[in-house]
Amino acid sequence: MSTKLSDIQVLLGELMGRRVWVVRSTSRELIGLHGTVVNETMNMLVIDCDGGEKTVPKKGNRFEFDGTIVDGEELMFRPEDRIKKNWKRMDSIMKRKGR
Repeated sequence: MSTKLSDIQVLLGELMGRRVWVVRSTSRELIGLHGTVVNETMNMLVIDCDGGEKTVPKKGNRFEFDGTIVDGEELMFRPEDRIKKNWKRMDSIMKRKGR
């Protein structure tokens, strides 16, 4: 995965309320599913789509948020822990780029 600023913003930011598309999945029926994230746990995203709410596992899926593709495994933390972890990651990336 690249380290564009938009990737970092998605990994650091709150996912609830964001539009999401499932672009790759180990489960064929989930590919193309899209809607708004209404809840998040360590292992799952709950997506409000036209047919109601769908619970989608993070593992084994690739998601698109605002044009940025993210592997579900990179999101597999409790939301509050993922945000803390990725602040450290962003700091090291910015130091390497000399910012």
